[in-house]
Amino acid sequence: MTNAFHRACNLSSNGRLFCNVEAASRLTQRWSKSTWSRSPTSGLAELRDPHSGFIDYVPTGSIAKGAALMAGGEGKTITCTICHGPNLKGLGEVPSIAGRPATYIFRQLNDMKIGNRKGPWVELMKQAVEKLDDNDMIALSAYLGSLDP
Repeated sequence: MTNAFHRACNLSSNGRLFCNVEAASRLTQRWSKSTWSRSPTSGLAELRDPHSGFIDYVPTGSIAKGAALMAGGEGKTITCTICHGPNLKGLGEVPSIAGRPATYIFRQLNDMKIGNRKGPWVELMKQAVEKLDDNDMIALSAYLGSLDP
């Protein structure tokens, strides 16, 4: 069980677990529900510990694709480090995006793209997200979530 799990999932240095969606799906079909019913860190999750070990399921290759997009790859966006700093830990009023949960990053990017977020800094982000599709935003979210906060 452990070897198959490690081939399907990677633990990032910040304690988040990133799993290949297809492989994780095969694993959950093979293992009984009791195997997944309580993780060793579930008590921490109940206490709202930010290092509780929640799992972000992402498609294969998402982290690498996200790294390329973050650097401004494919002309779809500009490099994130221009505004968010060299380590993506924020610059002045611009927030840190390194190590944030993938679901949080995706929701923020999507809300900015479709106009659900308002504010002075959102106008700058609209230009950065306008050409991104859902798969691009998933890849960026996976990459940013895999970084140390």
